[in-house]
Amino acid sequence: MASSSHTNQNQDNDSEEEQLYIYAAVAMCGAITYEMELSMQPRQPVNTSSLNGHDYMVELLNGHPRRIYNKCRMSKRCFQTLCYILAQRGKLRVTRHMSIEEQVMIFLTTVAKNASNRDCGEDYQHFGETISRYVHAVCDAIVELMSVFIKSPDFTDVPLEISTNPNFYPFFKDCIGAIDGTHIRGSTPIEVADTYRNRKGALSQNVMAVCDFNMLFTYVVTGWEGSSHDARVLNSVLDDPGSGFPHPPPGKYYLVDAGYANKGGFLAPHRQVPYHVSDVRRNLSGPMELFNYRHASLRNVVERTFGVFKKRFRILDGMNNYPLQRQANIVMACCVIHNFIKKFDTNDPIFQRFNGNGVCEEGNGTSSNQLTQRNTDDMGRIRDSITTALWAEHESNSY
Repeated sequence: MASSSHTNQNQDNDSEEEQLYIYAAVAMCGAITYEMELSMQPRQPVNTSSLNGHDYMVELLNGHPRRIYNKCRMSKRCFQTLCYILAQRGKLRVTRHMSIEEQVMIFLTTVAKNASNRDCGEDYQHFGETISRYVHAVCDAIVELMSVFIKSPDFTDVPLEISTNPNFYPFFKDCIGAIDGTHIRGSTPIEVADTYRNRKGALSQNVMAVCDFNMLFTYVVTGWEGSSHDARVLNSVLDDPGSGFPHPPPGKYYLVDAGYANKGGFLAPHRQVPYHVSDVRRNLSGPMELFNYRHASLRNVVERTFGVFKKRFRILDGMNNYPLQRQANIVMACCVIHNFIKKFDTNDPIFQRFNGNGVCEEGNGTSSNQLTQRNTDDMGRIRDSITTALWAEHESNSY
């Protein structure tokens, strides 16, 4: 009996397995049939808008000026001028499916609004691969205009913003600009993520810029790891003969903050003295506090320049899905466009918003980084001379 029962149980198990195989075969046949039916159906197009990219551009260019400004963060006249320059210099060419205006607008939409390929594809009725290709092409074309729009500062004349302001002239008459670094958030391969993680824990590239007092970039270096100290970036540039850095001639200098060394050509604030604007205003009790306040007021131009830069280009809030070199190139292209707009549109709303002389909040004039400990005799004497002259004038005006 036991043997017969065991035999019946095996037969039942075999029967269940056969049924499972049958069910699986039926399901597979159903799936294959469904796939075949789908493949036989006509593919539904994705880009079905009544306006293609060309028609959309015609609508934008012929519509209210505010529409095109909201789209690309520059005026219609600026946009058309940029397209003309890129065409005349042979940087871009008309293709069978796309005008130069549409190519440039796709790139500007990407950087100004941080629009994804999918968003641009919907607006201009192109596939994502097409959008990506033209974003890269226009980016490279604009970067090639760097030598045209990012030029070394004028080392001969006193900047108008200094010569016409009694708070700065004649004390800072030999100043030719300001230097600072800013962090641009982005994405990195996991194997190098730690080197690009800045002190706030975010992944970023460190961008060092020199600007004049007209809020124009005169030198930019992009792509440094977010963990790099500002002073390290500057020292590396200075040590590289091929960097193209506009070294100040003897007697001239750039303004730098407390994160940099007070050395030849670079004037830093007094250390261990308040450099925080609200503290200086409240406790203006000595020559060094006054110097630091005027220094911060003048150097504020680089903070305002970065403010305009990041307000215009939303992609700088965080670049995703781009290789590291492409991220660096996008930042450089944005710097070129920044200078282009400043030169061709004096009424640009974003520049006007940041064009005041308000003082930006700073640190307290101290830094733990050893690179800032060095102080050359020449710049020390220049700083002391300016400090003495500022305080003498302040004392004479107090009576």
